[in-house]
Amino acid sequence: MRKLWIVAQREFMERVRSRWFIVSTVLVPAFLGLVIFIPVYFVSRATPSTDMARITIIDASGSGIGARLAARLDGGVAGDTTARYVSVSPTAIAAAESTATHDVISGARKGYLVIGPLLWPKPQVRYAGSNATSTIDMSRLQRMVHDELIATRLRSAGMDPHQVDALTALDLQMPTERLTARGRGGSGEIGTIVAFVVAFMLYMTIFFYGQIVLRGVMEEKQTRVAETVVSSVRPDTLLFGKILGVGAVAGAQLAISALATVIIVRYRGPLFARFHIAAPTFAMPHVSAAMAGLLVLYFILGYIVYSALFAAIGSMVSSEQDAQQVQMPITMLLVITALFIQPVMFTPEGSLAEALSYIPFSSPIIMPLRLSLIPLPAWKVALSVAALVAGCWISVWIAARIYRTGLLMYGKRPSPREILRWVRASR
Repeated sequence: MRKLWIVAQREFMERVRSRWFIVSTVLVPAFLGLVIFIPVYFVSRATPSTDMARITIIDASGSGIGARLAARLDGGVAGDTTARYVSVSPTAIAAAESTATHDVISGARKGYLVIGPLLWPKPQVRYAGSNATSTIDMSRLQRMVHDELIATRLRSAGMDPHQVDALTALDLQMPTERLTARGRGGSGEIGTIVAFVVAFMLYMTIFFYGQIVLRGVMEEKQTRVAETVVSSVRPDTLLFGKILGVGAVAGAQLAISALATVIIVRYRGPLFARFHIAAPTFAMPHVSAAMAGLLVLYFILGYIVYSALFAAIGSMVSSEQDAQQVQMPITMLLVITALFIQPVMFTPEGSLAEALSYIPFSSPIIMPLRLSLIPLPAWKVALSVAALVAGCWISVWIAARIYRTGLLMYGKRPSPREILRWVRASR
């Protein structure tokens, strides 16, 4: 145990004293601050294009909706520019669209809106233009078209036009709030964002520090330092010490990042005020001590699973090129798990999320994501942790046997059959 502590302490101090640790420890909180600040800053300043109304409206509905849309575009959204209104028959849409396309290509118009027959329940409406990828422009235009379609149907049903205008003039904003077993849990949107950030940070940290373990083992093997160390320390102890030492560095940086995030969120008001922006008002989701403990536990176990395998890979290879090839299966396990983050966010109670919560290679990322989104029964959490502990023990057991033999092997890269023989070898 004393030698294990010495190895872990050496790994920790060697990395903490480096300039890269200091730089990365400062940059991560700064990056988190930018992630919080920059999107809000640009969204607050984002406005529709000043020439958004410079479009052609091709109306084949026979209802006059195109003329009303042109008037609305000229009246408020687009400044001094004017929309061109063209009323055509359904059979003349193609010819009018060809002319409008030429105007867009020549730069005379930004785009054109085609309004076909107002069929129920799906009216034929589409847009094409140079600003079709502008989210703000398209969102405003789509909302205006939607309002006018509703108003047109109400008018066709015999309602008074002035009454129709009063009924359809509605600007709805619907905030969401999460309810948990402890009561109100803050904004639903913020809870989703926090859940995604938690999953992404776990993914990045496990991958990044697993790579550090791999590089450290490979460097010691290439420089023959390992030969000197293993003469006084058992390879298994060296492996565990390296994993623990690098893991302590990861934990320290995560703790600093979490503290910086809390400070930035708490004091966001003065920060946004310096740029003359109204600070967003939201309530951060409540994180209990049990929840925080589970997040830490999943990170530790997930880190051990992957770092042990990365250490085994580092002991097997003697060059950077070989390391890139051999580590690919382990890296793909992490990448595939990251690809499932968004589907699990959409359906955290689905069968896919349930299955991934019990697989040791995916549960360190997926289960904290689900726990941040929805309440889960204690038995499901216990089963997931038990499966992860079992996977952790298996990966460490396999890695220790590969590490013990591969650390002193040089030359060509071992074949899968040789690696299997190392694993089967007795102590």
